[in-house]
This record gives sequence, structure tokens and C-alpha cells, in this order.
Amino acid sequence: MATNDAMAREKGITENVICNDPTEAHHEKIDAEEQESVPHFHAKTWLVVLAVSLIYAAHVMNLVGLGTHGLDIVAVIGGAQKSSWLIGVNVIMVVVFGPPFSQAADFWGRRWFLIVPTFCGGIGSIIMSRATSMDMALAGQCIVGVSYGAQPLLHAVASEVLTHRNRVGAQAAVNAGSGLGGVAGLLLGAVMMGNGNPSGFRNYWYMTAALYLVAAAVTTIFYTPPLRKLQTELSLKEKLGRLDWIGYVLLGSGLVLFMMALFWAQNPYPWKDPHILAPLLIGATISAAFVTYEWKLKADGMVHHGLFSQDRNFAIALGCIFCEGLVYFAANAFMPFQLEILYETSKIRIALQ
Repeated sequence: MATNDAMAREKGITENVICNDPTEAHHEKIDAEEQESVPHFHAKTWLVVLAVSLIYAAHVMNLVGLGTHGLDIVAVIGGAQKSSWLIGVNVIMVVVFGPPFSQAADFWGRRWFLIVPTFCGGIGSIIMSRATSMDMALAGQCIVGVSYGAQPLLHAVASEVLTHRNRVGAQAAVNAGSGLGGVAGLLLGAVMMGNGNPSGFRNYWYMTAALYLVAAAVTTIFYTPPLRKLQTELSLKEKLGRLDWIGYVLLGSGLVLFMMALFWAQNPYPWKDPHILAPLLIGATISAAFVTYEWKLKADGMVHHGLFSQDRNFAIALGCIFCEGLVYFAANAFMPFQLEILYETSKIRIALQ
């Protein structure tokens, strides 16, 4: 009997068998089972969450560097008329790669769709740090921009490796990484490029490259999830058939043309110039076609109708995320540039503001 009691204690199951009230015994058993089901997180789990947070920090550091220190980059390598595209190519890459990466990760798993783009971020940052011309810097940022296509997966992976009750903390950790990247990018960039040292941008992007590569290495080593159900059940042809190819083309081409017009407006073309009106109107038309296609013709595409069928929560969340995205780019990319052009000369003061 003592042996049985010891075995029960080792399993974490305590059941009051001598209690006359069966309800009380039932509750005691449930409490013990709940205690038994509490997961024990390993260092591997927290390292994955840390790596995901570092990837987000690297994303923000890159954007902050481009917005705050664009003039320093131009002072060293020239190409002032093309400098606005340093941020523009990253925005375009989010649009082009974000949806297909996110949907394909459901069929092939998230691991390599997170690892490969993150390594691209490190490689592109190294090219950026070694740039000798604006064209070379833009090429580096195009490669860095691939890493932004994996940004939607960061939130999914952070929640995947933790239980439901811990997912709020996981999302908080990811957002903390974003905030840390913004603050560190502003302050460290001000130190590196302050006191009339514009070439310090090279060290800044070496630092960004190190952040990307360390995060990619940790993810490669420790993020080894089991195969998802759709990875094993569907053939390659079925997986490719479920991707929303028409939606990708319409969304990417429409928004890229629309953003090209916005980036070219007044730099160097006036609003009434055909270089602005043509891509603006064509992009708006293609974007309208994308909305119509996803609404009327494709119920299971990247804008899956099932997400909106139950209640309004998802639509409200999308609206909030859209507003957050506007603030994200305005605060991290455009506001520091505006402060440096119009109001401040001290990089420390710009960073603090």
C-alpha cells in the first residue's frame, strides 16, 4: 500500500479514496491532473522565443537606421535622389513575400521560411555596410527586405512553442524585441554617427548583420518543430494548388505600382507627371481587382472567408493592426528623418525625441 501511495505521489495524482463525498474526491483528482499537465519549459524553448525577438529587433534596427541616418549614408556614398528607395524596397518586400511565405508555411512548415529569410537579412546588412554606391546599398536592402517577408511568422512561432496560457507573454516578448530594436537603433546609431562621423553607418549595419546572423543560427539549432499535419497529408501538387497564386500577383503588382508612384511624387516628378499618374492609377485598379477577386471569387485564398464568418473580432483586429502598421513605419522610419531635416542637428537629441 505504501508503495502504491509513493507511486501515486510520483505521478502527481492524489485521489481522496476514503472521502465519503465523491464530489470532493473528484475535485481533488481534477486539481492533481491540472498540476500534472503544467508543462515544463526547457532552455530550448526560451532560446527560440529569444531568437524570434532578436529577429524582430533586427528588423526595426534596419528601418530605424535607414530613417534616421539616411543623410549620413548619402554623405558617404552619394545618390541622394535614390535615397528614399532604401526604405521603399523594404516596404515592397513585405508586400511581395509576406503573404506567400505565410501561406506556404502552413504546407511546408515554418522552420525554413523563418531561417532562410533571416540569413538573407544578415547577408544584406553586410552588403549595406560595405556599400560604395547607392545602387550597391539598394541591392543590399533588397536582400535585407526578404527577411521582412518572414515577419508574420515571428508571432506564430512564439505562440507555437509555448502553451495557450503563456502566449500573451510570448507576444509581449516579441513586441519587446521590436521596442528594444528601435531604442537601441536610435541610441547606438547616434553614438556611431555622431560628431561628424557619417561613415559610422558601416559599423551600424555590421551590428545589424550580427543580430540577424546570431538569431538565424539560434533558430536553426533550436527550432526543430514536428511535421505539421498538412506537410505529410498533401502531395506537392496539392500544396502548390492550394496557394493563392492569382492573389499574390494582384496584391504584389498593385501595391508595388501604387507605392512607386508615392515614392516618386515630388522626388523627382510632379504629381501630374505620367511617371506618377500611370503607376498610381494602374496600381489602384489592380488593387481593386485584388479586393474583388478575394471577395467574390476566392473563398479560401490568403483572405480566407472563414476568418470573417463567425464574428467581427478578426476584422476589428485587422483594422487595429493596420493602424499599428502606419504608426510603426511613421515612428521608426519617417519621423527621425523629418526631425533631422527640419528641426534638429544633434543625433542624440533626435534619438531621445
